[in-house]
Amino acid sequence: MQDRHGGDHTWEITGVEGRDHILFHTANFADDLFGCVGVGGGVIANLEGVTASRDASERFYGSTSGVKEGTVEIRSGALEETWSMN
Repeated sequence: MQDRHGGDHTWEITGVEGRDHILFHTANFADDLFGCVGVGGGVIANLEGVTASRDASERFYGSTSGVKEGTVEIRSGALEETWSMN
């Protein structure tokens, strides 16, 4: 994962064969993404989308402020009910 704008609003997942421009950004539904990662604060019923995307994105970018690179771990399955970004 690489910061594309000096810590300001866009992270990109890099190193994925055959893919580029996999960005983290606000989105409430899969149709908003086109292969990117949507950040949300909760899940809409039946996993149709996420809620509070703008607030969650602000928290995500705030918590990664000053970080230049990182690693993303992809897991299968739903998050535990007690999971929190904080």
